[in-house]
Amino acid sequence: MDSEQGKNKLDLYVFDFDYTVIEQNSDTIFYTLFENGQPPQELANQYVENQWTAFMNIVLDYLKNKMGVDSSKIKEEIEKADLVGGMKELFEKIKSKDGEIIICSDANSLFIKWIVEKNQIADYFSAIYTNPCTIQNDQLFVKRFYDQHSCPLCTQTPNMCKKKIIEDHIAKNPNKEYVNIHYFGDGKNDFCPMFSLKNQNSTGFVRKGFALEKKIESYLKQENSDPFKCKLVYWKQAHEILNLI
Repeated sequence: MDSEQGKNKLDLYVFDFDYTVIEQNSDTIFYTLFENGQPPQELANQYVENQWTAFMNIVLDYLKNKMGVDSSKIKEEIEKADLVGGMKELFEKIKSKDGEIIICSDANSLFIKWIVEKNQIADYFSAIYTNPCTIQNDQLFVKRFYDQHSCPLCTQTPNMCKKKIIEDHIAKNPNKEYVNIHYFGDGKNDFCPMFSLKNQNSTGFVRKGFALEKKIESYLKQENSDPFKCKLVYWKQAHEILNLI
């Protein structure tokens, strides 16, 4: 890496996790443990809009205390997650170019840890920002990343603003100069950090067929909508974009 005035110059690559690094939603992979592959209606009725983390704890409590499912069984299901095609090769390519990779996800720390270790990709990431998850008395508990934030673009995820997380990551690394930032995502809460990329050499990598693509399409149809300042690249499998890194 080049050094100028004591700073390392490099590009930062930020990845969402569910449906971006892996093909599934890690928060629901373990639903296979329920009889019909879904939580019973008595559980589903307890979901409150935009309070997903609280609902996760209700589901995990039910599995442990009503069904007797231990954490090792949940881990076994979580580890069945599949990496998106070409994703490991993409990480390797980024690292070969001296890029830095972080994960920024509304999943949780334990599920991500289990999946990245199972797939032997943990060493690619310099940081993982997600909701903390712990095991107490063999029961999983998930805590919100933030109690709240003030970003008007992230109203559907009050516990996480990925733009702020990226800004905080940059602030924590004053010895590095992130020349460009490249963001990979699929969901509505990936709109904010992607829209916030201000450099034409930065890239928003939008996964095709998911909510983020639809949200961007809807946004751009609005009258007087501000254009994205970064490049937008649409992709389905990671091997399609290897030559763009």
